[in-house]
Amino acid sequence: MKQALVLPAVILLGTSALPAQEPTAESILTRHLETFRLKGVQVLMPAPMELPITIEQKRPNLQRVEQVVRGMTQITTFNGKEGWLKTPWAANKNAVPLRPEEIKSLAESDFDTPYLDWETKGWKLEYLGVVLLEDRDVYQVRIALSNTETILASFDTKTFQELRRERSYRELGNEVKLVSTFDDYKVVQGISFPFYILHRAEHRGHRLKLFIDSVDVNPKLADQRFEKP
Repeated sequence: MKQALVLPAVILLGTSALPAQEPTAESILTRHLETFRLKGVQVLMPAPMELPITIEQKRPNLQRVEQVVRGMTQITTFNGKEGWLKTPWAANKNAVPLRPEEIKSLAESDFDTPYLDWETKGWKLEYLGVVLLEDRDVYQVRIALSNTETILASFDTKTFQELRRERSYRELGNEVKLVSTFDDYKVVQGISFPFYILHRAEHRGHRLKLFIDSVDVNPKLADQRFEKP
């Protein structure tokens, strides 16, 4: 539990009216939302471990995560350039810098949606049409992030809510596939949030479930909250 919590981006789509005709890949991916704070319970698998968690995010890519373990709160912060981890049960109870790979992952993340500004990132989109995903019609879009990394995104045809995201890339010569499922959407202050999120790494068999209890839209968060705790 000394490792910093680097969460995959959470897709939260707005509830504005949908276009009258079938959308293009571009129109699907240009929807985004505002910053937020959420509270819930994180369940780590395969060994079940339930951990209360609070996540605060602020544009462009600031993040603070508070995770409660046996009554003690581990804090991870990232100010856009630097990050720290404060673990009360560690020998060193002071906040320590995040590892370079953790900084790189956070620096490259988009905390509201990875699809924001896709064109300026040089991504290439391919609209695959409507397919059936677990008895639901979905729009599917394949996004090429690079020659070795792709995302297959599935969006509900009625609500435009993202239901599944499959990210594939190569690591040390091996194919890696990360699958995220989004469900139990609820509207909070006009924005639709998935209150259940499942992340699984197919190559490792690890799963992370996130059950959201509450969402605070556009909270007032001072930049200092994302500095060294």
